Order: sequence, then C-alpha cells, then structure tokens
Amino acid sequence: DNLSTYYKTQGYFKSSVHTKITRDSTRKKAKVTYHINKGKPTVLDTINIKIKSPDLDSIYKNSGLETLLTTGEPYKDQTFRNEAANVVKLFRNNGVYHFTESALGFYVDSTRTDYKTNVDFLISENRLVEDNGRYIEKPYRVHSIQEVNIYTDYSFTKKGEPITDSISYNGINFLAHNKLRYNPKYLSQSIFLKPGDIYKDTLRNLTRTHLKSLQNFKS
Repeated sequence: DNLSTYYKTQGYFKSSVHTKITRDSTRKKAKVTYHINKGKPTVLDTINIKIKSPDLDSIYKNSGLETLLTTGEPYKDQTFRNEAANVVKLFRNNGVYHFTESALGFYVDSTRTDYKTNVDFLISENRLVEDNGRYIEKPYRVHSIQEVNIYTDYSFTKKGEPITDSISYNGINFLAHNKLRYNPKYLSQSIFLKPGDIYKDTLRNLTRTHLKSLQNFKS
C-alpha cells in the first residue's frame, strides 16, 4: 500500500505493486519480493488559476510570483505542496491575515488516457467564520495594523490586571502592569510592525526573532 501510494504521488497513477512470499517453514521465516510496475508518468498539461476575489486576484497578478506548476513537467505531489505554501506566504505578507491553505484547492484529472492532466488551481474568495453556533462566509480582505501594544511585563498570572505605567514612542504603545523598566527608544528598534502599515507575516517573525535575541524575555 505504501509503495503504491508513493508512486501515485510521483505521477504514476496506473502503477501496480505485486508481492511474492516464499516461506521457510523449518526456520519460521519468509522472504517477500515486491514487483513494481510504475507504468508511464503523467505530465501537466493546461494550468488554469482561478481566483474569484478581486482583492486576491490583484495581489497575485501584481506580485510577479511565478507558479511552480508548468506545462510539460511531470506530476509530483510535492510541487503542489510547494505551490500552496508559496501562495499562502504571498497573501499573508500582503495583509490577508486570515488566509490559510484551506482556501486553496487543486483539481487534477487523472482519468485521461494520454498520460496528461489539466490542472485547475482554485483560490476561494471567502472564509468560514463561526457566529453564534453557525458558520457564515466572510470575504478575505487586506488588513492594516491599527495599534501596536507592547506589554513589557506580561505574564499569564497578570492577565486582566490594570496597566499602571505606559508611554508612546514612534506610534508604539509600551505598557506595564508595574513599573516600565525598558527604554522604549531601544526596544522599538526590535519592533518592525508599525501602526498604519499593511500586516506582514515576515515582519511579525522578524520582530519575534529580534526580541528573543535581546535575551531579556522568555517565550
């Protein structure tokens, strides 16, 4: 089963695997031989990218992102996974905060007899949001950052306690439950998310990395 599944992920949709078992009853052992007929590999034919959302379509077309799905290339599952990861990264670095792989779909026709397949790459325009026990559709949209609040002495035990000290520097709010012990001028140099900017995953991760490198905070 594993061998058969593997070759299908490599585009050998008509592959077959047969086994031959030779038993040695005196030694209570057996020898298993696997006979694999891969068949002919399937290659990608026409690639159709279908994006219903005007906002997502604009981001995709203006990004210059080159698709990994190329006519004439052999079908491989990993190529589709890499394509999905690139598209998710693209949208989440252009403000579409809620975008995930669940919004992506690939339709592959593996029934053709000429060992070619057309691919429809579908990108949803809406996401499902729970509202009072039922799910409703909301369109994906570009998010900008409204506020950046830095809780400098955050801990789970202090959650909900009042803020007693705060200061704003370069549009970033530095807050503390007790005394603010950090110089906002220097701490702000490690914070790359700015109010008014489009949200980007890369800047969130860069901020996390820089704050960790200060070795003042636990994660």
